[in-house]
Amino acid sequence: MNRLTLNVLVLLLTGWFFTAPVFTPTAAPTPKSDKLQQLNENRAKGNELVRQHKYEGAIEFFTGIINDYPLDSTAYFSRGASYFELGRYPQAIKDFSNDLTINPKHERSYFYRALSNEMSGEIDSAIADYSRAINLDGSDTVAYLNRGLCNLDIGNHFFAIDDFTEAIKHNPHYAKAYLNRGRAHNELGEFGKAINDFTAAINNRQHDFEAYMGRGYALQMLQQNQKAIADLDSAIVLQPSSAAAYTDRGRAYEMRDHYQKALADFDKSISLVSNDARTYFDRGLLYARMNNHDRAVLDFTKAIQLKPDYDKPLFNRGIEYFRTKDWPNTIFDFSKVLTLDPVNADAYLMRGIANRYMGLTNDAINDLSMFIKLRGPTDRRTARFTALVERLKKQQEEKSGKQLSSR
Repeated sequence: MNRLTLNVLVLLLTGWFFTAPVFTPTAAPTPKSDKLQQLNENRAKGNELVRQHKYEGAIEFFTGIINDYPLDSTAYFSRGASYFELGRYPQAIKDFSNDLTINPKHERSYFYRALSNEMSGEIDSAIADYSRAINLDGSDTVAYLNRGLCNLDIGNHFFAIDDFTEAIKHNPHYAKAYLNRGRAHNELGEFGKAINDFTAAINNRQHDFEAYMGRGYALQMLQQNQKAIADLDSAIVLQPSSAAAYTDRGRAYEMRDHYQKALADFDKSISLVSNDARTYFDRGLLYARMNNHDRAVLDFTKAIQLKPDYDKPLFNRGIEYFRTKDWPNTIFDFSKVLTLDPVNADAYLMRGIANRYMGLTNDAINDLSMFIKLRGPTDRRTARFTALVERLKKQQEEKSGKQLSSR
């Protein structure tokens, strides 16, 4: 999960962390001078422990304050933030909620409760809390960014784009907002807009690996593969151990018919991450284009082993078996594809042809008929295979007639 979160230490250094208002004297008596001194000392000790990243110790001091002054909202917030830093999100959420019960206009508590909900996988609750934080502080660019990321996670692309756009309005140099708006445009297939946003992200933060990757992908989708290669070169310079960058550049090289360079990139990617089914699939496709049947089958098989429900390597291994007239394995692979994707028309077509060559005429007729039904009359192949089905049916009728006459 790609998240821009504010570290508690940053809040401390910027003076934000302990400036949250405390409960008013009408509900909580102001401590007497000696108790007030002790309270301030405990707060100072807790603050210092947070500065030293000793969050367990800080929690003890803030708990002591809460025990003595259960309506002290600052102590709840400070302890909640310490819990957050330790990844103890349920306790953090409880403390931020207690703070908000006492001080319902504390924007930072809504923000941190949103983060805690987000890290706990409670995305809807996180969005609601980010919205409350934004209502209290409409200039909080990080709240807009994080709410946008939550919306992006659950597929609300247009809401996400609105949030990233709002963040950019408040901070025109916010590289993370441009980056993630570019991601949203990529996922919507709006590659021109994505390129503009990734370019803005790079202009505002030159060494942005993700922006080069995102722009490289968008350029590939627009078949501007040479420009994509240049971006992926930059990404690899920034992160030489990124398997994904080598895989993406390999695809771009392949589209440029630079097969050896593509192969070198896929090999490098696999040497960095040896359990990625997609890279084996991509290299298998390359071997198939190079007419290296055996290596293609090996890579497709490896991809299937790593991800058994991945239908693309199954389909393409079936194609390789078809090309070499290995009909039993062709039938086996396309049958598996149809188990995963029962409306894959081309799988019915390929299995139907293989069944025909195996002499399994009834199975061939059934498969080819399913292909025709799924593709419909607009597919240019429909007429051809409709005619073939009619011939096969006629052959079956003639064969049945001969068998009857011989009795």
